[in-house]
Amino acid sequence: MGSRGAFVSVENGDFTFKKDSNGNDLMNYYSFHEDKRSGIKFLMQKSGSVKVPDYSHSPDTVYAIVQDGVVKTIGVYRNHIKVSSIDLWHPHTNKDGTSFKEHVHTDLHHSKDVRALSKYEELLVKRANIVIERYLK
Repeated sequence: MGSRGAFVSVENGDFTFKKDSNGNDLMNYYSFHEDKRSGIKFLMQKSGSVKVPDYSHSPDTVYAIVQDGVVKTIGVYRNHIKVSSIDLWHPHTNKDGTSFKEHVHTDLHHSKDVRALSKYEELLVKRANIVIERYLK
């Protein structure tokens, strides 16, 4: 989405999608389900490495990125900007040697140390996994 150049102008607050020469939206992700109860929107990436978008189309939302039928990561957005991403697929070791399987990045470029999931984030993961399991049945 924003990090992949699909928005017209993130800097100017224009979160409409750019169009290709045929008038189709240029976006690397597509939404395939929204859980009304939690507000989580489920996305798949069209191609390339799967990464939670840096910017969202909706101002305050939660995106769950699904790959191979499994929730890989969850992004939490405020005013279109990713404020945290919950990584569920690979472990991370901080500079001090502390290791986390599931962890949270709180900086846009993943250059800072990570932290463990809060209770709220644990609930998001639980809900996302329940929803995707039911959806894919």
